[in-house]
Amino acid sequence: MMSPLQAQPSRMVREARLLQALPSEIHTFKLNGWGKAGTGNLCAYFQFRVGDWVFDGVLVYPSLFPDVPAFIRPRHAENRVSRHQFGGDGVLCLEYGPDNWVSTFTGADLVRSAHKLLWSELISYTSPRRLKAPLSRHELNAAQEARFEPYRFVLSTGFQELLRARAAPGLYPLEIHLSSLDGVRVAVPTCIGDVSKMQVAEVPASGWPGACVQAGWLVIAQGEALHSGDLNLQALRAQLGELWPIGARDANLAHEYFIVVHSPTNKLRAFQVDASERLTEYHLLDFSNDKGGRLPDSFRPLADAHVAIVGAGSLGGKIALSMARAGVRRFTLVDEDILGAANLVRNALDWRSVGFNKVDALKRDIELVAPGVMVEATQLNIGAQENPGVMARLYDALTECSLVIDATANPHAFLTLSALCKSAKLPMVWGEVFAGGFGSQMARSRPGLDGDAASIRACIHAYMAQLEPVLGQEAQDARRYAMAVDGQVLVGSDADVSALAASMTQFAIDTLCAGEQSEYPVAAYLMGYRKFWEFKQPFDTIPIDCSTALLTPETVKLLCPEDVRILEGLQSAMEDGPDAAADTAS
Repeated sequence: MMSPLQAQPSRMVREARLLQALPSEIHTFKLNGWGKAGTGNLCAYFQFRVGDWVFDGVLVYPSLFPDVPAFIRPRHAENRVSRHQFGGDGVLCLEYGPDNWVSTFTGADLVRSAHKLLWSELISYTSPRRLKAPLSRHELNAAQEARFEPYRFVLSTGFQELLRARAAPGLYPLEIHLSSLDGVRVAVPTCIGDVSKMQVAEVPASGWPGACVQAGWLVIAQGEALHSGDLNLQALRAQLGELWPIGARDANLAHEYFIVVHSPTNKLRAFQVDASERLTEYHLLDFSNDKGGRLPDSFRPLADAHVAIVGAGSLGGKIALSMARAGVRRFTLVDEDILGAANLVRNALDWRSVGFNKVDALKRDIELVAPGVMVEATQLNIGAQENPGVMARLYDALTECSLVIDATANPHAFLTLSALCKSAKLPMVWGEVFAGGFGSQMARSRPGLDGDAASIRACIHAYMAQLEPVLGQEAQDARRYAMAVDGQVLVGSDADVSALAASMTQFAIDTLCAGEQSEYPVAAYLMGYRKFWEFKQPFDTIPIDCSTALLTPETVKLLCPEDVRILEGLQSAMEDGPDAAADTAS
């Protein structure tokens, strides 16, 4: 990449002249020379006086200047010269930056801004009545404040609520999950108390991948428990006084433990003590004011819904996780398969789940996404050769659900589920990606609003029979995701499956929440992801009118007197309770 000297020679000559003219405006400014920064960028070394000290700065011109901003930092990056200074290389946050930069701004403008910032901070510090706020746009968000903090403590809404409930001063045992990633350690409190444990709401009690559990103490104090500033272990012990938790209880703690101090007048502070009694304070990540509200009000019925998802593969797994994020708090998952390494190209699970049953791994991930969710995982293959007694119990359980989603793309499973939903008057949603990934189909059946699932599928087949055959379907891969067209193998990707999963999730949510006011006017759709077959362009959608499925009359056969007598006997047997006939025979 060319430097500004090569790409913008006349502009850089102007930059140099503007800096040379600055002493007439900033009398203490001195341009010490030009050079190359460690990053290879052109830079100007300068200084100016601020009160009784000298700011020794570097003006750096990136390779894309003037389309991206130049910036100023101290000559020695580790020097902290301002409260409005980024971590790491110490760049000053000035009036002009990436969010408001235009190419007409110059390096001289940045020097003026730095001069005003440092002087305004000095005046604000020495004479606060004259200038209450420094001239800076510098406002750090939570992520920027934590960027260079390798030790972080999460204050969740649930933990804050428990702190309010434990208002009385004292010591309380504390359980913390500690995770590490790329040199950053994050501590999340999960439980308060020993005998009568209080679980932190909205935080998983278990299942944390790669996390260890550490013990500690929650110290609740009255008034100002701790002075501000850095502390060592001796200072912390002295300030807590009688509330110091370590002593007779030493044997109850491991080599490393936490001390979390809370008082009404101070913000919470969290410390970790290691085996050598070194004290480390954790940076507080305060999420306690995150009250939610990120989901539409129309999703509220999902909290009471019980969703069955049959097929926990690449499609069903994505739908399950998305519906858990949307607010569903009860699931029944059905799949017999085990996750293999080859599944990872499309599955929402990862290598931590390889070798485990898909439903069990998916259950763990759902519980990590939505703590407190109820998930029943069943390792069965609907429509295959299984124990009839076990399958009968599963069918009974499925009839208690609010919605059944078929994500198997298996015709045998579909026939079983459609019959079950028809009998139990349950809504059903199903779909599959076409071989090659060029598109997909999805459909729904709502009792009283759409036809039954089998009738709707018949409408779909009748509609598709009028269309041109799909090229390459005769050479379709056994795994459904691949097919050959003109000597080229087309393979459905994770993006194709994810697109269908997103659409089916919306379809399912609408089925549960909208009732007759559905946003989807028809019961079935063909959706194109590429220009292929009947799809005129990418993202082309073809609605299929399945209204005739609702008009299919039910055939009712009249019973003869002998049939009525037999039926009454069967009903009587059901009313007598289990094993009544066997007891009578014995």
